Amino acid sequence: MSSFKFRVITPYGEFYNGLVESVNIKTKEGRIGILKNHIPLVSPVEISILYFKVEGVEKKCAISDGILYIGEEETRVIANACEYPEDINIERALESKNRAEARLAGKLEDNVDLKRAECSLKRAMNRIEVTK
Repeated sequence: MSSFKFRVITPYGEFYNGLVESVNIKTKEGRIGILKNHIPLVSPVEISILYFKVEGVEKKCAISDGILYIGEEETRVIANACEYPEDINIERALESKNRAEARLAGKLEDNVDLKRAECSLKRAMNRIEVTK
């Protein structure tokens, strides 16, 4: 299988930069698979698990929202965060999940920013899921 250049960039720096055989990512329109010579595309990325294959080995990571760009020279994802399962602090993710659930249930404060609490819950659940 032929490979193509793939980069994942976060505010903290370059998360990944190398050749891959395939990428599977969830966009606002649904999950898509990307192989070499994919048509050019720009799409918002959802909080989800990002899969990519390097030398026949599938890698996965928790990715937050961002933008996917598929060009002729490379495929690039610019995301707010991206983490491999082994880099995730599961206790911290569970605490974040519990806090977000409590906020959504109205247990912590009266002026809850529902959208922010929902996003926090999605990120925590995604981080927990990618570690399984």
